[in-house]
Amino acid sequence: MSAMDQPNLDLTGGTPQFFLWHYGTKLLGELKAVEAMDLLIANFLQHDGSGFPLNHYPALGGAIHMGEVALPKLQSALKEHPDRYIRRHVVFALLSLGESPRIKF
Repeated sequence: MSAMDQPNLDLTGGTPQFFLWHYGTKLLGELKAVEAMDLLIANFLQHDGSGFPLNHYPALGGAIHMGEVALPKLQSALKEHPDRYIRRHVVFALLSLGESPRIKF
């Protein structure tokens, strides 16, 4: 996580930071590393250069992959985060989690 938490991220394809975030967020999601949620939410707007569709946002994908353990942090960010664009991405993450038959809102 400390390697990922760097200023001036450049996640465009082929950069070392891109590969760190691409694989790092997958790993964090698989590990259900809820302690990484603040870092992921703070970087929801970072994308790989294309920006569309939303699966080009590695932090968003990592949070979604965590599943229901991410719910408390996402719900808090939806209510309290000052950036409306991050809140928009939080809504997408929550909706994506809601598609899981195991998670009920």
